[in-house]
Amino acid sequence: MPWDPKRYHQFASERAAPFEDLLAMVDVRDGMRVVDLGCGSGELTARLADALPESDVTGIDSSEEMLGDAAKLARPGLRFERGAIEAVTGE
Repeated sequence: MPWDPKRYHQFASERAAPFEDLLAMVDVRDGMRVVDLGCGSGELTARLADALPESDVTGIDSSEEMLGDAAKLARPGLRFERGAIEAVTGE
């Protein structure tokens, strides 16, 4: 069953709360390489990129529908790729 970005956005505040908690624990440094596994439609990934100056942030999701929305947010230092989170090796 494909993901529906409109339904996904209905629960934005529920997803944002743990994001904010985790971001508060990050030791921000220039030049970080960060991967957001299961980035969905990319809004939180974009906020992460904003909070990490001079860093390379990649959002990974398996849903073409979600990545269609996320692609609109791509910019230097922020990109989105289709992939399975189980396949990420950290290399």
